[in-house]
Amino acid sequence: MSFTGPAEAALQQLTILKKYGIDPSAFIWSHALEEPNSKKILAIALMGAWVALDGIQNDMLTQIQIERLLLNLKSTRQLNRILLSSDGICYTLGKPKGGEFRSYCELFSSFSLLLLSEGFTHADLEEMIVKNPALAFAVRVRKIAK
Repeated sequence: MSFTGPAEAALQQLTILKKYGIDPSAFIWSHALEEPNSKKILAIALMGAWVALDGIQNDMLTQIQIERLLLNLKSTRQLNRILLSSDGICYTLGKPKGGEFRSYCELFSSFSLLLLSEGFTHADLEEMIVKNPALAFAVRVRKIAK
């Protein structure tokens, strides 16, 4: 799992892994929401890497942005490569007590309700929140098939 941010670094890391014969399914691209180009996010999912959308928070604009991205990923049958989380703790150096705490609850409350209202199913949510993390974090050797 790499806290990479923009796609360029994730693509470089995937190139290195491929050079050593490691399957993209061994790679989790975290903070993928920092990539503004949804086509790059889709491309990395299509390569077989895990895409962690871990910025879900109590901000409707952010939630709608993620929901639209997920609609695109769903239309291309790539929800099976997506991991969702909140990344709830925010620490800002120099602020009292590190700044304002961000709740972990939005994924399971307002964001899940938004997705359900936009045509996602409970099975879609279970895939991204339960099944995919179990597969992504399973300990096993993942080599490129020859």
